[in-house]
Order: sequence, then C-alpha cells, then structure tokens
Amino acid sequence: MRNMPKRKFVFIVSTLVTAFLGSDLKSDNNVTIIDSYLKPPRNHILKIIQKAHTTNKINRKVGLPFRNIWKSSLRTIKWEKDIEYYIFFHGAILKTIDLEYIRSLKKNYKVKYILLLLDAWDSDTSKCAKFFTEHLGFDYIFSFDPRDVKRNGFLYTNVPYSVISPEISNTVEYDVCLIAWARGRIQKFLSVFKYLTANKISVHYRLSGIKNKEQLYKDKIIYNEYLPYSDAIEETKKCNCILEVLMEGQTGATLRYYEAICYNKKLLTNNKEVVNLPFYNPEYIHIFEKPEDIDCDWVKKRISVDYGYDGRFSLSRLMDRVIELEEKKEG
Repeated sequence: MRNMPKRKFVFIVSTLVTAFLGSDLKSDNNVTIIDSYLKPPRNHILKIIQKAHTTNKINRKVGLPFRNIWKSSLRTIKWEKDIEYYIFFHGAILKTIDLEYIRSLKKNYKVKYILLLLDAWDSDTSKCAKFFTEHLGFDYIFSFDPRDVKRNGFLYTNVPYSVISPEISNTVEYDVCLIAWARGRIQKFLSVFKYLTANKISVHYRLSGIKNKEQLYKDKIIYNEYLPYSDAIEETKKCNCILEVLMEGQTGATLRYYEAICYNKKLLTNNKEVVNLPFYNPEYIHIFEKPEDIDCDWVKKRISVDYGYDGRFSLSRLMDRVIELEEKKEG
C-alpha cells in the first residue's frame, strides 16, 4: 500500500465569508484560513493608490509595481517541498491576490488551485475570477449555481457553510426577516416588503449597498448599517420566516437558504430550483414568483421546524471531495 501524501488546505476568503465558511475547522492543524480583507489606509492619497493597485482593469494593461503591499498573507506561509497544498479562492477576493506570486508557487511546490464561485459567473463580482481563469488556470472550479455548472462545465457544490451559533432563540419578534446586500434586487425587495406589510405581516429588513434615492420606507427599513455576520445571525434567529430573493438569472441558492436549513427557519423564496436542493420540505419552504403569490397565513403561522440538518454543508465535505477527485486522477 502506497504512502499517502501529507496534505494541507489553505482558504483565502473575505471577512464575511470567513464568518460562515470554516468555523468548524479552525482547530484543524492542516487547515489555514486567511482573511484577505484589505483595511483601507486613513490617508486619502494612499486610498487612491490602494484602489489602483487592486483594480484588475488597470493591471491587465499595466503591471503596477509594489502591488504586494496590499496583498493577502499567503506569503506568511512557510511552504514545504514534501507537502501537497490545496489552495481555495472565492471569486470576489481574487483582486487581492498577486498573480505572479501564485504562479511561482505552482512552479516550486506541489500546489493545487481551486476556485469556489459564490456568485453567478456573469455577475460583476466574477470578473476577477474570469481573469484568473484565463491567466492562471485552476485545477478545479466549483460553482453553487446549477446553470453555470451546465453552461461552463464547472463542478457543482453547495455553498460551504458552518453553523456558527447553534443555539436557537425561543423568542420570535417578527414574521419575516431579510438581511442582505441589494446587488440589483432592491425593487424586488421593496415590492415584497410593500405586499407583506399591507397584509399586516411584521417585517425586519436590513439592506446594504442601497443608493439614497432608492431608500424607501426609511422609517421601517434599516439601510447601509454595518453588522457583523454573527450579529446578523442573532437577528435572523428572532424571525419566523427567512426571505430569499435571487438575482436576475441566478439559479443557485443564496445564504438565506443555508441559514434557514441550519437554524431551522421557514423559508420564503423565489428560487424555483429549491425543490431540487437538499432538505426541501414543502411544509417549511414556500416558493413565490410575484408578491401576490405569497401565502400570508403560512408566513404568520408558528410551527416547529426541523430539517434534520446533518452537517453536509461543512467545508470538510468539499475538502474530501477534492481529495476523491485527485485520487481518481491518480487511479
């Protein structure tokens, strides 16, 4: 029987993704989770320089010097020749990555690069992912979106999700909760809000990325106020039903789906594909196309919800899958 190689896993992620991605793996010595967040300098001129350095639109044409000062801490890792490294990136953080440095890693060490797409391939946040796919190449590309998997030949994966706060609140303060970035969905969010409140449903909306002119119902909706993800989960636990609204053309579930499953909350969603996802239960999950389709009595009704979540969204499952793919290739 051949000796199994020693493997280490490195995840380069944003501050938000760090919050839900691997909290169950932080004690694993073979796993390193690096927060790629670039703290903006206080100096206005340095802010401008940082923005230029980390904009791929400029760097595609001109290789700006000293970009490394803003980069993630991949360089802090002590690389070893006898270890196989599996480095995971999600698309939105690739603008913080030094392309030439990770190219050099590939030449000098046993390194595999895995792209984890948490946004639709055609969205603005995937522009860097497309650039790196063309100029670096990835050993594996995983996507959460069935449509992108079919169109581009990616591998499908659930969004890796760790339960960060398993205790469930016994206090329900509102019927429906939505805590999300707008990303082109503000009109959909507001039309649902208008319909629900007109039907005397208590709604808790906390929306980010909204322009001032789009901020309607400002006395009832919280706009553009930063909230750590752990605190957002505590607010979400106080609702009876989580609202999910997909971006135009998206078919993969948002974080709202994973929160509903992991924290045993009813889910109100416009994702028709949810019937094909794990743990779908029509008693707990209702689908709507337009606000008028929403069953307000179901939204208000208090029931005991239990999806029987078995931990399958954990990051460890994705790690196991990559190793399986590697072993099949070695076959």
